[in-house]
Amino acid sequence: MNIDPYYLTGALVGEACHKIPDLEDIFSANNVTTSFSDNERNEKDDVTTFGRHKRARKYHNLAGQFGASDSGCDSPMTLIEESFRFIKNKLTDVDFVLWTGDNA
Repeated sequence: MNIDPYYLTGALVGEACHKIPDLEDIFSANNVTTSFSDNERNEKDDVTTFGRHKRARKYHNLAGQFGASDSGCDSPMTLIEESFRFIKNKLTDVDFVLWTGDNA
């Protein structure tokens, strides 16, 4: 199992789940507008508007609390801890656990 001690919930998946995007970057004037069109495309910023909110696509793929499936990120400690807590509390008739592979 590959445990990532540097995994950050909310980090960018494209940065190996290690870099939290700045709020100023996410919600800057270039990334968020108040447009009333239903579906407006802005090629300069590579963003799409749906209703009033618009976000840069690069910020849509953020690391979750228990991992980021289909990514290059390794498993966060919260996934490991909660998995063993579940095994302890729900699978009471188990002699041992053999855990193999990547889980995030």
